Amino acid sequence: MRSLQLFTGDTNDWQVHLKAASTVALTCGRKALQIHGSPSSTSNTHELAIRFFTGVIIWYDILSCVTTGLKPFLALHDVDEVFDKIHFHRLMGCESWLMRLILEIAILCESKKRHENSGALRMQELAHRATDIKARIELGLTMSSGYQHGATMVDNTTTTMISHASAPSVQHITRVFACVALVYLQVFISGPHPQIPEIQQGVSRTMAALDTLPDKDLVRNLLWPVCIAGCMATTEHEPYWRNLVSSVGGERWSFGYPSKVLDIMEECWRLRKEQSENLVAVDWMTAMKNLDMKVLLV
Repeated sequence: MRSLQLFTGDTNDWQVHLKAASTVALTCGRKALQIHGSPSSTSNTHELAIRFFTGVIIWYDILSCVTTGLKPFLALHDVDEVFDKIHFHRLMGCESWLMRLILEIAILCESKKRHENSGALRMQELAHRATDIKARIELGLTMSSGYQHGATMVDNTTTTMISHASAPSVQHITRVFACVALVYLQVFISGPHPQIPEIQQGVSRTMAALDTLPDKDLVRNLLWPVCIAGCMATTEHEPYWRNLVSSVGGERWSFGYPSKVLDIMEECWRLRKEQSENLVAVDWMTAMKNLDMKVLLV
């Protein structure tokens, strides 16, 4: 049902089905871990299928949060039970270490919304956590572009191997996601203001990463990075993002959520120019709200 909604470009009902699927995925994922390596009537194929299903739902849940600002359906401590068993680079092209950090950003942003009136001390704590995540993403970027065999990245909760054997496309896709994660994180820290140097730098790094993709058709599978970075682009870079969408072939963007990405970017740019004198902060969520849509960018 969820995949059919993606194909048709549904923008309203997907959250209900994702919430239900998240509950099922967590239960299935735990069972897969329990039966792994122990005598069981469950076939290896069945176990792999469960892991695939669990991985897809976690992937959808993470990107739904960083797209809409909603609270994740799956709690971080629940996801940790199964996360290291999911090979995200095989599933959607991005390395698992980064997907976990993007989930941490989503949880951080949701926490900020809940504690906005809790005083400066609480906000300082959130800012400190954001700085820590930023450092870990930068470390991952450095290691993934110049690592040696067996290099590891250590964070507060897990030790993650960045595979030196990753396919070139995985390395490129991971870099695109990482650059946009830094943009998203900077928006969390300072607000959705494209003129902020750190946001400009993040958008420029994303553009550079997109330009090095070995296959431009991969752009169609990078809806979240394209939308977030495009919405945070300054006026002079708007043509780049319009051309990027059209360069992969109009017919490939004519159905499903890809057809919504440019609409969201254009609305974000329009609102920002329209309200520039009022200094109103405008981001992708503002644009989606104005368009009366909530899109899952996967």
